[in-house]
Amino acid sequence: MESPQVLVLGCFDDLPNAGLKTDQKVLATLQMPCKVISTGSNSKRCHVQTEPKEALLAELRSALQNSDCNVVKIGAMPSIASVQAISDIWRQWPRTASVLDMEPFFKTGQEIPNGMLVALIEHVLPSITILSATVGQVMALLEGASIEASYPTGIQGIVALGKKLQSLGPRYVIVKREMFDEPEQTTTLHFVLCGDGEPVVERLRCENPKGVFGVSYSILSAIAASLAKGRTRPDAVVAGFRFAQEMLQKGSYFD
Repeated sequence: MESPQVLVLGCFDDLPNAGLKTDQKVLATLQMPCKVISTGSNSKRCHVQTEPKEALLAELRSALQNSDCNVVKIGAMPSIASVQAISDIWRQWPRTASVLDMEPFFKTGQEIPNGMLVALIEHVLPSITILSATVGQVMALLEGASIEASYPTGIQGIVALGKKLQSLGPRYVIVKREMFDEPEQTTTLHFVLCGDGEPVVERLRCENPKGVFGVSYSILSAIAASLAKGRTRPDAVVAGFRFAQEMLQKGSYFD
């Protein structure tokens, strides 16, 4: 039997700390083999280019049949066709753990294609093991599902939001926030994890002399690696955030 692997889906991105290249760097740092499948390319200078549905389906099917990928990390899906491809594959491999990062769907300056959120809600969220999103992204998903929700004013409100999003299918929901304090040159990562038991609430603060922002893009790949190694879901989430914290503390975060 081969070593566990992570299957990574997403776009190649021209941002320095996002996209498939960062996923590959994270997994290499954690010594986790991975198989990468591109759903398209993403650039501020041009429209998103997407892979045809049938080509994407063939790549996904081959990857899952011919390797020991036991966790799938899902990033950008730039078209409804790519969402449908994921949904089709999940019917054939329902036991594969999946980690979905909502961050790429809400990138600044880019509009979400019409029908994308509804397609995600109806076809992908019911199969997701761990979903990660900011408060604003959670609110957008709930609105897309016609679920009323008030903007939270504290931890209990964030927990309530996470629980509502769980009702759409994800077994675990991470509600996260990344803050950079320029005068102090520090980054603080907050997250609330809603799952089967009591919510997990953590606040991680570390020095960030390089002023790197966007460290949250690396967290989901680190979570996927921990899941592939057999850690429990709550432990994998904590490990993912601490990986990002440690990289910043060492001053070795990916440039």
